[in-house]
Amino acid sequence: MKKVNIGFENWKKEQLRAQREETEKIREARREAERLAAAAAADARKAEARRSVMANAWGIANEAASRFGGRAVEYIAGALRISHKMAKVERLEGELFMLNAKDLSGGRANTIAQNQIRENRKAIDGVQRRIDALKAEIGAA
Repeated sequence: MKKVNIGFENWKKEQLRAQREETEKIREARREAERLAAAAAADARKAEARRSVMANAWGIANEAASRFGGRAVEYIAGALRISHKMAKVERLEGELFMLNAKDLSGGRANTIAQNQIRENRKAIDGVQRRIDALKAEIGAA
């Protein structure tokens, strides 16, 4: 069998290429782990939000049962609607807070272009209208 001599330079290049491939595999595995962790955290937040909505709905249903008579289960459908709208209002108020903060920081630091500020203010107005409409529905219910 013929002996093949790659030479030191070729061997070194091959070793570096293998190291780069291994490093890239490790980075990819880390990115995948971070993505999975973020997805699991998002699922946990959604589950907690659902639990919160349901607990709030049962509280509303129990209050309605004590006020109007009957059992809480008879009021749970309407209570769920109200509770869901209340949670939506809280989420939208958080979004409104963030939009206002973004608008203020852009105005002071002058880092956001004028058309972006106008778009942000339109978004703020839209979110505020949605909040007002939901609060009116909750009040009417």
